[in-house]
Amino acid sequence: MRSIYKINSFWVGILLLISFSVISCSIIDPPTLVQVIDTKVEKFSTKEIAVEVTLKIKNPNNFNIKVTKSNLDIFLNDALLGTALNNNKICLKKESTENYKILLSMSNSQLSKNALSMIMGATFGGKMDIHVKGFIKGKAMMISKKVPIEFSHKMM
Repeated sequence: MRSIYKINSFWVGILLLISFSVISCSIIDPPTLVQVIDTKVEKFSTKEIAVEVTLKIKNPNNFNIKVTKSNLDIFLNDALLGTALNNNKICLKKESTENYKILLSMSNSQLSKNALSMIMGATFGGKMDIHVKGFIKGKAMMISKKVPIEFSHKMM
């Protein structure tokens, strides 16, 4: 008799774990990008380019979300500049709309071959339209999720 209870308890535990996973995935509302506040070049050299982007983000959930990873393609005037990684950890506060600074950096290996000439041309041409497209991976309550992101901003 005891072995039947152990087996049933095991399957009930598995069923509860699966149910929790399915329910918790469906109740997470993805954060939304409200506005691009500012962009500024933090570092510019032949080895690395770093851009700080200030974003206003709304987290409608009643729990914090930690941004754990990002992989973003950066376009300058519709041409691929390179792939950027987020270097700083961000925690989106629960039920809030706040400004967050994200430092996107691209090393020499992540830049396109003509990136420096593109930047110099855009600088002297006066037009610098930045377009970012990729994903951000967030984690909340032991559940992680990839969220696609895309935004544009004109730099002066």
